[in-house]
Order: sequence, then C-alpha cells, then structure tokens
Amino acid sequence: MLNPLGSTRARHSAEEEDIAYRLQVMGAREGAIKGTLVAGTLMALYPWVQKQTLAGKAFLVMWGTIFGMVTYADHYLLQWEAEHRMQSERWRTQARSELAAQGTVPSESAMRAWKTAYDSKLRSTLDSSASAPASAPAGQTAEGRSQVLQELELAKQEKTGGVDRTSA
Repeated sequence: MLNPLGSTRARHSAEEEDIAYRLQVMGAREGAIKGTLVAGTLMALYPWVQKQTLAGKAFLVMWGTIFGMVTYADHYLLQWEAEHRMQSERWRTQARSELAAQGTVPSESAMRAWKTAYDSKLRSTLDSSASAPASAPAGQTAEGRSQVLQELELAKQEKTGGVDRTSA
C-alpha cells in the first residue's frame, strides 16, 4: 500500500523532519504550561466555575491545556516552515540568477549542484574566518531567527558533527 505522505517525506530530509518534530514538542510543552495557567486562573476568578464539580473543573483545565498545546505546537511549526520556505526561495533565486548569468538553464538538478558548490564554498569561508558570533537582541539571533530555532540548529550541527548536510 502506498503511503499518502510519501511525496511530502521525499521532499524533506530526516534532519528537517526531526527539527520540525522537536519544534512541535517544544511548542506543545510551552502551550500546555500557558494553557494550564490561563485555565487555572479562570477557575479561581469566575464564580460560576467555582460552583462546578471537581470533574467539571478538571475538564475545563484540561481543555485549556490541550488547546494551548495544539495552538502553540502549530504556531512553532508554521513559523519554522515559513522561515524554511523563505530560505529555500532565497537560495533558489540566487541560483537562478547566477546560472542564467553563466548561460546555463536553471533546472532543478543544476540548481542543486549550484547549492552544493555554494555551500562548500561558504563552509570553507566560515571555517577559515573562525570569528565569534555577534551578539543579538534578547530572543533573536543576528539573522532575525528566534532563539528556539537557533538552539535547534546548533543541536542539529552537533548531531551531524558541525556540517550541514541538507541540500534544501
């Protein structure tokens, strides 16, 4: 039997799926905490809720917890997908323009070959410069990415030995 998700899984590497999964888990944890706090506060403040049975109160708190988990996990995943899509479109646009300037037809395989060469050139440049990263505002990296995404990318680099093997 064919997997209905097979086509989407072929487009993303296992590392990208792992990052997306970890983002969802982190978002779910954050959402669960915030949802529980909001629902618990509502339990304490509204008199009609105070009259409910323990089972009714537990149901309302769990509803808030689950709602927070779902919305935050989805928020983190959608944020990552948007950044991933922008980054992918950025290198594709650059590859198209450079390949067209060389007189090459910017096919998918030619753009992937360009990306591989560009990444190796960039990696060698970064390895040779070995400069310290610039400080960024709280919660944001120098590139404007969230701190959570930066931590996940660092974990990914540690897992792969400091080499980004994705070809987007």
